[in-house]
Amino acid sequence: MHMFVKGFFGGNGIVGAQVPVGTGVAFAMKYLKRPACCFTLYGDGAANQGQVFEAFNMAALWKLPVVFGCENNKYGMVRIF
Repeated sequence: MHMFVKGFFGGNGIVGAQVPVGTGVAFAMKYLKRPACCFTLYGDGAANQGQVFEAFNMAALWKLPVVFGCENNKYGMVRIF
């Protein structure tokens, strides 16, 4: 799939920023009564970002048509001191 096609809203470099964007797309689909679902993927390095948790909460509370997928792309690291 090409990056710049109709229906693709991803491609930013900010860690976890695509999760709220995907939640917003899902909100728009529900608001416009479109029979579709938004697939939102993020890396494991974004799993501790606040905007990710906020987007999860909003999607759950509003029952949005969105599927979140976390990819273990080996960029999330745990520091042990």
